[in-house]
Amino acid sequence: MRFRVAATALVLATSALACSGSSETTAGKTSSSAVAASEPSAHPPARVVKITTELGANFIAITDDAAWVTQTEAGKVARIDPVSNKIVAQVTVGTSPASIATGFNRLWIANSGETSLSVVDPKSNRVVKTVALKSRPDNVSAGLGFVWVASSTAGAIYQIAPATYALVRTIAVEGTEDVVAGDEGLWAIGPGKNKLTQLDPETGNIMTSIDVKDGAHSIALGSGAVWTGSGPNGNAITRISGAGPNKAIPVEAGAFPDRIAFSPGAVWVGEFRRFAVVKIDPETNAIVDKITVGNGPAVVAVGFRSLWVANYNESTIWRLPL
Repeated sequence: MRFRVAATALVLATSALACSGSSETTAGKTSSSAVAASEPSAHPPARVVKITTELGANFIAITDDAAWVTQTEAGKVARIDPVSNKIVAQVTVGTSPASIATGFNRLWIANSGETSLSVVDPKSNRVVKTVALKSRPDNVSAGLGFVWVASSTAGAIYQIAPATYALVRTIAVEGTEDVVAGDEGLWAIGPGKNKLTQLDPETGNIMTSIDVKDGAHSIALGSGAVWTGSGPNGNAITRISGAGPNKAIPVEAGAFPDRIAFSPGAVWVGEFRRFAVVKIDPETNAIVDKITVGNGPAVVAVGFRSLWVANYNESTIWRLPL
């Protein structure tokens, strides 16, 4: 299904060695009623669980039986068992792995420190292919039949066939640094930093272009809308949707969300500089909760009836029950 945009736009103003052990704390349950995530999965913890990673806990991906986190400074991807909440495998990939996507029975890791994409088999915990790129990748997404890689240095999105790892097409999008593919379509930042663009996944042609005030730096698809981290200081969330009130909701400045996550009835945003995660009700566009977490929570993900938070500055993953 391709997502057609109506005129409504909502801006939410926002303000070391791998360890197989984990710890629990009573901090941070949501004050409003939370709904379990949709995937069949291990029971969520009764309390918040803290899992220590190697340096630079960054992006998170969820598969059927594991949570995966890139450790940018360590050059590795950690596999977390959702039953024991322990790291059970470490996979060495390329230099400065950051964005990670799941799809086509593989993990796709953008190595931001070099011109490559690492492909990991989640069954064997091994790198099965290193895909050479023409420039350094910023973000990767898997969906709509292909793997999509955004590169700001090239001003391009690379379309890769998942079966052959071959480059199918290079789509010129000036200044792009993020791309995401899903039920709402194929979306990218650009041209420039002040636009979001919907692309035709079959031709690479621009279908829709939306102005984003003060620039965009990340994209997410969920709750029937396109969401982007935006603002001059990374201090806004912009929602583009065909329905819902056009309403500004204050959140503390300095959010800098790299990823926005969704669970039934909730949108989750990490506030990198505020040691917190914000919960938004997508029906009312109201902020309904704010949870204190670790240091540098830019990336959040939902899986196994839990909210997973990557705290980059302290190299931990926090798992919060939903």
